[in-house]
Amino acid sequence: MNNMQKMKKRFNVTTLFIITFLFYIVLTSVVISIIGIYYTNIDAERDAQIMQKLYVKKKNQLLIQRINSIINYIELKRELSVSQFKTNIKIKTSNLYDIVNNIYERYYKLKPKQKPANLISDLSHYTQTKKSNECFIILNKNYKVIFKNGIKNAADLASKLKNINGFITIKHQGKKILAYTMLFKPLKWHIAYCANLSAQENTLKKEIISYLNNYRYGTNKHGYIFAARLLNINGGGCFAKELVNPNRRDIVGKCLSDSAADIKGRYYRKQYLSDLKTKGVSLEKYYYKIPGSNKTGQKMAYMVLYKPWGWIVGSGYYISDLKSEFLQGKANDIKHTGKIVFVAVVIIIIFSALLFFFIIAIPKKYFKMLVEFFENYPETKSINIDKIALTEVALIASKINEMSEKIEKTSLEKEELILRYTTLTNYMTSCVVIAKKSKGKIIIVDVNMCVEKCMGMEKQEFIGKAVSAIFGDMPYILKKINTVFNTGITLKSVDIVENTGNCKQRTYFSSEIYKIKDNEIVYIAKDITDSVLLYKQEKREKIRFETLINTIDVGITITDKKGVIKYINNKTEKILELEVNEEITTVFELFKTEEEKNDITSYFYNINKPENSCVDCALEIVARRNRKKWINISAGIMVMEDEYIVLSFTDITYRHSKEEEIEYLSFHDDLTGVYNRRFFREELERLFNNKRVYPLALIMFDINGLKMVNDMLGHHWGDKLLKKAADIFFSTSRSNDIPARIGGDEFVVLMPNTNESGIKTFLRRMNKLIDKENKKENSIYLSISVGFAVQDGQFVDIDKFYTAADKAMYKDKYSKSRKDELDKILKSIKKFREGSKIPNKGEKISFDR
Repeated sequence: MNNMQKMKKRFNVTTLFIITFLFYIVLTSVVISIIGIYYTNIDAERDAQIMQKLYVKKKNQLLIQRINSIINYIELKRELSVSQFKTNIKIKTSNLYDIVNNIYERYYKLKPKQKPANLISDLSHYTQTKKSNECFIILNKNYKVIFKNGIKNAADLASKLKNINGFITIKHQGKKILAYTMLFKPLKWHIAYCANLSAQENTLKKEIISYLNNYRYGTNKHGYIFAARLLNINGGGCFAKELVNPNRRDIVGKCLSDSAADIKGRYYRKQYLSDLKTKGVSLEKYYYKIPGSNKTGQKMAYMVLYKPWGWIVGSGYYISDLKSEFLQGKANDIKHTGKIVFVAVVIIIIFSALLFFFIIAIPKKYFKMLVEFFENYPETKSINIDKIALTEVALIASKINEMSEKIEKTSLEKEELILRYTTLTNYMTSCVVIAKKSKGKIIIVDVNMCVEKCMGMEKQEFIGKAVSAIFGDMPYILKKINTVFNTGITLKSVDIVENTGNCKQRTYFSSEIYKIKDNEIVYIAKDITDSVLLYKQEKREKIRFETLINTIDVGITITDKKGVIKYINNKTEKILELEVNEEITTVFELFKTEEEKNDITSYFYNINKPENSCVDCALEIVARRNRKKWINISAGIMVMEDEYIVLSFTDITYRHSKEEEIEYLSFHDDLTGVYNRRFFREELERLFNNKRVYPLALIMFDINGLKMVNDMLGHHWGDKLLKKAADIFFSTSRSNDIPARIGGDEFVVLMPNTNESGIKTFLRRMNKLIDKENKKENSIYLSISVGFAVQDGQFVDIDKFYTAADKAMYKDKYSKSRKDELDKILKSIKKFREGSKIPNKGEKISFDR
């Protein structure tokens, strides 16, 4: 016989009392529920309004932060662009300065009588710009333009560069120009390099527009940035033109009108133009028709006027109606609450009835049976229902027995789960510590065998102890545990444990700490000591290899097949003059000019082609400090765990300069610096048969009275006279003329594309310089005999051409004025000797020369 059948045989409590008591409970519950639902609706309405306001406020703040970050990004890019632009201009000005200085040092420093015009002529062969947005300009000490390249109306620009040494931004011919000027002190020249800043800024604007077109934000990446170029802050039919609108690319480049109205007829553009005019920013709300429905929605837009470019930059979002959603949710909650109230009323009725029976009808022995069951649980597994005469109490006892069975079953499952967890964690190779926060303290809840073994302690010694007491000598672990409790983030790191328990040697652990409950965390650490020691060993081997490479007096750079640098030694950095903190990724970034990069690219990618590869190749480069150098490069393949390319560099600048010096001396006269006889003969043979240089002029010179100077003053002063004459020939010649010394006191000047009229112009310039020299106080009189010939096709060979000029020179030398010239030379020698207190050597003076 089951329990329910037994209960039917038992008696019930008086029906009248039951009905009266239950009616009272039901009525009370219904009244309380109605009052509760009423006030719940009032609270819901108030909460919905507050939630909507907070939502809009938060979204507005996020929108403002988003646009401000975009404005900051534009400003940063603009500052970086201008900074880089200035650096490039400064470098190019410095390069122009170096070119001027090199020409001055090489050709003019030793010949101070040369005219600046000749320097400008030579400079034009070395400097020219092909970029339309760049220009060179050189001003003299009076700020007059003496050289220009890549610019028109240079005089107007020159007037704006007065007394400027450094950067200046100016308006020139409707363009914004950035210029950098330097003073070339030897000649007091002002050297300037200028570039179109407006063009640079337009390039940056295109880059920013491209960035904004691809910029997305938000959970679903639906947020975007719009931008427009402001034309009239006061509004109008075309107050701005759209620059960026990823959501409406069809309106990009089109006009924006302030007559546009939203769905409610509000001219929102006029309002935000007014805000931008007065405050520079605008936070504007307008209405729109929700797609696919007849409802009206709200949209909030935030815009900023970026004044440097005259841009309106902004973004927006659609305002969700959280109030309606919240109230709908509350209504559902109220329905759900009603159900719960109903169930609660039923439960109250049941428990009230039971209470009634407990108080009124159930004998104390039945209470005692239930109390004894709970006192002896779990030893007493169930209540003996056969001994309970009251139906309701028997039913309760039956339910208690069912619950007891479920608890027993759950307890067995829990014990099995705990056993499985304990076995798993105890035998893990990683160390596990579980800790929780209790009353402001962090205490250890559990540890596994790995922790016991490492710390040399039993589990009981850990449980309940404060984390600070166990890990007190490892503050870095304590700090991370506190951080995880306070922030809830997951921390991963490598921890070092030493001189602790059984971990006497330094032990490395890869650790991870994360929350498993609000007040509980787990710390898992895996021993990675072997991996760390292996890494350190590999690092030591690498250091030995690098030390070996650094001791070699050759620059070594090792790359992969794509040119990505794997190693670069100190010698390479020294040869190429790399900066200490310079970040270089590929071998191609080691070099500055495009020509150098093209050469190294050819060497690099032709390494498997012996006929095109490079072994001991000489390359001229510009080092980081703008110094020109010559280096030898060799490229080869090194096979280790993979194929690597090895480039070796050797600085041969000194050797190359010596070779150039030797080459210079082989073609120049070592006393006067003009070309020698050998070079003159080679050029004469080359030009004589080249009709493109006709008419070809040959002028021959002979220094009168040189033997008198040598005999009376010594060869030292004779050499000085030769140098003076050579300087005059050189400074009078054009850049493509060839002045040369072909004998003791004999000189020539070979002049391509020069007729007899050009020769006479040359001689007039020369005679002016000679007269100027001869008028100087206490100087030796310089007298020169001249003869010339012009080849325009009439001479069949070089000898006849040369002889014609030589005869003309000797004819001038032995003319009627010869005796007067020699007298002037003799007088100047005597006067010079007296002024310089040179003793009379008693020589016999010869007038042959």
